[in-house]
Amino acid sequence: MTSRERVKRAVKFEKPDKIPVTLPGGFGNDILGVSLGANPDFRPSVPGEDEWHCVWHKISPDDKTQGQVFFHPLKDYAALDDFNFPNFKSAARYEHLHAVVERNDALENPLFVLGTAPVSFGHQTEYLRGSENAWSDPYENPGEHRRVLAVL
Repeated sequence: MTSRERVKRAVKFEKPDKIPVTLPGGFGNDILGVSLGANPDFRPSVPGEDEWHCVWHKISPDDKTQGQVFFHPLKDYAALDDFNFPNFKSAARYEHLHAVVERNDALENPLFVLGTAPVSFGHQTEYLRGSENAWSDPYENPGEHRRVLAVL
């Protein structure tokens, strides 16, 4: 049974030959995670800016983490009407996926291809608004909160 068949059977509860796995390093995988690429046209206006206009700071150059957002571009919802959200409909973000899928399909044991979203709703709202605002928005600013979530 190929990895792809194994995952499909597991998802359908059809008794695969073994449980599909996704493990680090060379321990084996049945799933190939893919995601869209970055916007090739985005140019940060300040160091550490991402395409959501959040500005990230790392404690030191040796910091292996993504860092921490220290500028939340939608801290004030007054900026929402003019906010420039990333364009996830741009074909350029997806061009690399054709080659990835073709290479996978050419394998003797092709993996199950699983597309992933580049953001999580909770994290991205925290990055845009700051933690306190993000967690209180569903109650204090439900209309604006829904507008942001609709883009995510």
